[in-house]
Amino acid sequence: MKKKLLAILCAAALIVGVSACGAQPEPEPPADGGVGAVEDALHNISEQEMVDATGIDLPAPDGAENVSYHVLMASSETPISEMDFTLDGKDLCLRAQSTSMIPAELGIDAAPEDLAGLLDVESYNISGLNYEWDAMGTSLVADRGGMYGICKDASFIAWLDVVPGILYNLSMKEESDSETLMNLAEAVFVPLQGDADGDAAPADAAGLLTAIYDIQPGSAGTSLRAEEVVKALEAFAEANPDFSAADLTAALASWSGTLDGVDPLEQLGAGVAEMKAYYEGQTLSPAVEAILSALEQAAPAPAAE
Repeated sequence: MKKKLLAILCAAALIVGVSACGAQPEPEPPADGGVGAVEDALHNISEQEMVDATGIDLPAPDGAENVSYHVLMASSETPISEMDFTLDGKDLCLRAQSTSMIPAELGIDAAPEDLAGLLDVESYNISGLNYEWDAMGTSLVADRGGMYGICKDASFIAWLDVVPGILYNLSMKEESDSETLMNLAEAVFVPLQGDADGDAAPADAAGLLTAIYDIQPGSAGTSLRAEEVVKALEAFAEANPDFSAADLTAALASWSGTLDGVDPLEQLGAGVAEMKAYYEGQTLSPAVEAILSALEQAAPAPAAE
């Protein structure tokens, strides 16, 4: 875990030196910031090749033109997906990178606004634009905490999708304003786990079990992950009204066999307990209640220490 975190931090440090999206490296960056060198970004690839290399898709928004895809830091543990495109007459770049750099100060009940206030430009600016920002502030992108930076030559907005652990940056080589940046970010953002309203159900029971397992109670961002998983459970229950305890038992046996000998029941039970706490005092649909009950029986909550 320490090795992985070190790799991520090193990657973040390297990113500060990469260039603006789609731009050729400049041999002598201006003293007030400018751009540095790009690793792997100048080679155009297909969208699927980018996804195969990074695991992160960046679907082009409606109305986008001149779309091209790249991969940065392709040989690292956390390569960056990149999409250059034109939208509403603006030349834009969208980047995304897997990260576990959720601020340690983020309590398990923190709201996205609190997360936004803890992001720092050194770690979360992967836009490649390294300017002295005239204006900086916090923002929300589809209820995800974020930050932005603006100067006369460039603008960027960053936001962190806690549930899958993806850091996003949208940037342009011109001055903008916070409202425009947030509107553009919401127009291009497609959450990997479904939309912000939780309308997308997990593809199967294994996907639901993985989402619950990944809640990780007691870690930074727990409440944000639990809320998203609760929405996914509701969508799954609606899409699978006949899902039974026997179906769950079969799915659990198959799913747990994919974890390389790790016994997942304790962590899964902790995730189920976190979801039950979220639901406390609420009226559940029969389908959701049945699945939660089956989950509790299959993976009891860990005993309190």
